[in-house]
Amino acid sequence: MAYGGAATIEPHESLTGNVQVIVDPAAVNDPNNFNLNIARKAYGIEFTPELALIHEFGHALAYMSDRDEAFDLWSVETENQMRLRLDPNAKLRTSERPLTPDPKTLRLRARRLPTPQRRAEMERRERERLYRLANRDARP
Repeated sequence: MAYGGAATIEPHESLTGNVQVIVDPAAVNDPNNFNLNIARKAYGIEFTPELALIHEFGHALAYMSDRDEAFDLWSVETENQMRLRLDPNAKLRTSERPLTPDPKTLRLRARRLPTPQRRAEMERRERERLYRLANRDARP
C-alpha cells in the first residue's frame, strides 16, 4: 500500500474505470509502519484508518472534480476537518509531505496536462453528462 497504508487510485489505473480509495487498517495501525512513524514525528499527531480514509477521500474529491491542482491541499484539509470534529483542540496536519511539514508547501500545485487516458476519460464523462441532460426531459 502506498506510503502509510492508504491510496487513491485514478480511473485509468483501476480495474473498474472509477476512482477508488483503498485503506489497509492493519498497515495504518502497524506501530512499525516506517512512513507513518515519520509523519507522527513530523506533525506530532496520530493516524487511524478512519482519518486515512477521509484523507484519501480528499484526494478522490479533487480528482473527480477535475481539480488536480488541489490533490494535496484537499486531502489534508478534509483530514484536518475530521480531526477538528473529533477533537476541537486537535493538532492539525500541516502538509502532505512529512519531510517538509511547512504549511507553505500546502498550496495549489501546477495543473498537470491530462494524459491521453485521462483526456479520453474526461471526454467520455462529458458525453455521458450531455446525454443525460438531453434525455432528462424525455423521461415519463
